[in-house]
Amino acid sequence: MAGTVEDLQRRLAVLRDNFVQELPQRLARVVALQPRVNGAWPTDIAADLRLLAHSIKGSAGTFGFTELSARAARLERLIAQSLAQADEPSADQKRAIREAADTLAAAGAVDKASAQVAAPRRPGRATKTLYLLDENPDRAAALIAQLRQYGYHPEAFVSAETLMIAVAELEPVVVLIDASGDGAPDRAIAAVTQLNADREPRIPTVLLAGRGDMSTRLAAVRAGIEIFLPWPAEVSELVNRLDQLATLDDQAPYRVLVLGADSIDANRTAALLEAVGMRTRVAPSAMRILETLTDFPPDMLVLDAALADCTGMELAALIRQFPAWSGLPILFLASAAEVERQLSSASADADDFMVKPVPPKRLRAAVAARAEKRRTFSILVAQDPLTGLMTHRVFDRRIEAEVARASRMERPLSLAILDIDRFRALNERHGYPVGDGILRSLALLLRRRLRRSDLIGRFGGDRIAVLLPETEAEMAEDLFDRIRLAFASMTHGGSDVAATATFSTGIAAARVGRPPAELTRAAELALFEAKKAGEGAIRLEED
Repeated sequence: MAGTVEDLQRRLAVLRDNFVQELPQRLARVVALQPRVNGAWPTDIAADLRLLAHSIKGSAGTFGFTELSARAARLERLIAQSLAQADEPSADQKRAIREAADTLAAAGAVDKASAQVAAPRRPGRATKTLYLLDENPDRAAALIAQLRQYGYHPEAFVSAETLMIAVAELEPVVVLIDASGDGAPDRAIAAVTQLNADREPRIPTVLLAGRGDMSTRLAAVRAGIEIFLPWPAEVSELVNRLDQLATLDDQAPYRVLVLGADSIDANRTAALLEAVGMRTRVAPSAMRILETLTDFPPDMLVLDAALADCTGMELAALIRQFPAWSGLPILFLASAAEVERQLSSASADADDFMVKPVPPKRLRAAVAARAEKRRTFSILVAQDPLTGLMTHRVFDRRIEAEVARASRMERPLSLAILDIDRFRALNERHGYPVGDGILRSLALLLRRRLRRSDLIGRFGGDRIAVLLPETEAEMAEDLFDRIRLAFASMTHGGSDVAATATFSTGIAAARVGRPPAELTRAAELALFEAKKAGEGAIRLEED
């Protein structure tokens, strides 16, 4: 649900106008509650006044009303200090609270033109286009040919000047700099510094360096280079690192649930996150958080520490009681005093605290980092560590579900099992690291060439299985023929090895009433026939 910059500006302007329109009513409540805390000091009324001040402070700071936010923060701080002590506040404390409330209430005349809400600049970037800076044209051409097999659209430049001109016209998703030659790292680091000078957001950069000493790495860190990769290395390893930086269109957006002190503050947070491609949902209240979690399972929760029905920490502890949400990252937005209090208590229910008002850039970065960590952990428990594909056990469960669905709906479904040819000989000749790299390269190529709906799993050893919904066996044969040719043209192990490999394929089709185990056996028998036919062969099951 990513919006354009104009959409975000409009949404923030509406939220700001809503805040300004509601401000007189909020300040009227301050005026009404203030006398009631100057007598017998009812703690429930004092807590309500503190929550009201907290809400005004956050929204005012968010929308640029600095003075109003500061006055509300002072009132909140004074009440919080009084509530924290065992005895009733002294006459001097009550007088200070009364004066702070009067000062806040007097700030009702808000100049709507005094503050502007800036939306983040989102320059257009070419999805999957990367720029390669390399002083050696022949070396660049070889790397470009490999990267194209994985779906990237690389363009090569031999000088930093021509690279800067191209970037000014169209920004790539990543800049890759091959600095494996003598003296090249220093020139490359200087180019990155020039590239991202005064640029916001920065263009992600990857440095391929021939030397990996501490001084070179430290210089790269200081230049803001995100990934430092000793070179030469496996191209599949490079592609995996590029994927960490490239924001691809087919990546599912992070899902973020937001619960704020008030609806304006929560909707503003949601709008800022949606502007950079995240999907958000604003929870209506703390008391309805469980049903909202069920309706909208998030990658993380952004929670205000001060809520109407309970504290943020109480709500976090409640959520942690449910196994499904025990690992959900929670980011708290709180006042400086609240952050200090929670940090001193060493609570385990929050992953982090941020002091309100949080700058938009910091908020988005914090949310993205925690959401990615949650998503990565969820994926790792179901992934083969070498290839990143589904484990055999997970794949078997998915086969059962897909076969049942295809049988019920009478839709086509094909299973392909791939086996790398002469894999043992490749390991013996080039070493097991090269063999592992070949397997990783095939897994990565399959992820690039197949649909998101296709399921890919490692069957152990050098075998990979692919389940293709809505696909006849003949269509699968054509598909793997194209993938087979692409894989055969790739080299593995770096320039000093340059190994090549092929794979054979057996394909079987699901039928109504055919058990998953029988489908798997049919694909394995077809693979056996393909291996007998020779390297790179594809065979369909025999009728």
